[in-house]
Amino acid sequence: MLVNFSQTLTLAATQQDAWNLLRDMKRLAALIPGVESMLPVDQEKYAATVVERVGPFRLSLTLEVRIVQAIEPSLLKAELSGTDSYGQNRMNSSPSLRSDCRASFRQPVKSRPHEGRNPK
Repeated sequence: MLVNFSQTLTLAATQQDAWNLLRDMKRLAALIPGVESMLPVDQEKYAATVVERVGPFRLSLTLEVRIVQAIEPSLLKAELSGTDSYGQNRMNSSPSLRSDCRASFRQPVKSRPHEGRNPK
């Protein structure tokens, strides 16, 4: 099964303020619902844990976040990828911030049926 989440946000901030927030991963992670941790791996890579409820299910994903393009202060692109602890669900996302202070992202989440198990 493939579930696509898509959202565009308009930020009530100056371009520079939005840029400063996006480059401060600790502050940014605290503002994103479901993000339990965001730890630096190197200058442009982070390890994150995201927990979300999907209906009656609790989904916990371990993600790699990579900054793939940064043009201050007009464009920031990242790639997120990861799986849950069972390897049943995968997430890939490519969030971006453009110079008009609009943030957009797509989050396809792939899920495989549980084989030989009754999911609870």
